[in-house]
Amino acid sequence: TDPMGTAPGDEFKTPNDAATDWAKNYYSASYYTNYEFGSLIYKIVDENGKIYYTYTEPIKGEEHNWDFYNSEDKNKPKETAKISVVKVGYIHSHPQGTKFSNNDIQYAKEEKIPVTFAVVNSGTKNQVDILKLSTYEFGSVRGTVAKNVSVNPLTTWQKQQLKSLYYYDWQQHVQYESCRFNCDKSTVWPRVWR
Repeated sequence: TDPMGTAPGDEFKTPNDAATDWAKNYYSASYYTNYEFGSLIYKIVDENGKIYYTYTEPIKGEEHNWDFYNSEDKNKPKETAKISVVKVGYIHSHPQGTKFSNNDIQYAKEEKIPVTFAVVNSGTKNQVDILKLSTYEFGSVRGTVAKNVSVNPLTTWQKQQLKSLYYYDWQQHVQYESCRFNCDKSTVWPRVWR
């Protein structure tokens, strides 16, 4: 189920357009819950030869990590004899980070993922930067798709849904786990934009 009430699967002209839409629709939930979310991005060629890109429904990661390996092909668009579906990359959120993590870079290189996006807080309320890592046979290039992109604010209903879904996990995190971001019982949760 999609606690945000949005509709993954829309058609976009480029992976960058798909990433921008994803950021607008899902980063607020990531920031609010302090959990990373991620989706796969696919290139679709339909029965008429039309080419477009789309992303899957986001999968919740951990408090400070989104596991690429465990997200593999969940919610993949249906492929038929007339429709080609090719994975071209990933998008995920960093509610506390401002750049690609070393794990992001390592995974993209090892698995030869053509495009990896990270959505990070821009430092301005309700705005994000969308980072892009393009991986090639002999290296990779990092860049920025867009800066200071406004994200959709959460409704009261969405906040209630997210809080009820992630409250127990968050309590487990701050009570029993050692956290490299120094989360503890005094950490304000859920978070609000400052």
